[in-house]
Amino acid sequence: MPHVDARPPITATSPEQSLKGILPVNTSILAIVAGYLGLFSLLLVFAPFALLCGILAVVDLNRRPGRYGHVRAWFGIIMGLLGSLLLVFIAGNL
Repeated sequence: MPHVDARPPITATSPEQSLKGILPVNTSILAIVAGYLGLFSLLLVFAPFALLCGILAVVDLNRRPGRYGHVRAWFGIIMGLLGSLLLVFIAGNL
């Protein structure tokens, strides 16, 4: 009886594909910045900047199809919007 290998065949991948999970290859730099500012928007000071960078990243990604970073850009927009609203609320009650 012949031996049957159940593993999928090894295929060659480009270095770009193999690095995509580790490094932000072919990703908008504005989307990367928006993602980090979205995380830092929990401190509220960075929220307006996260919102601005997220909007600019979405515009940049729409102008350059094939680039990655949509999730990071939208994360920056959502977190920036929530943090900015909270910042305005807190500033209005002082």
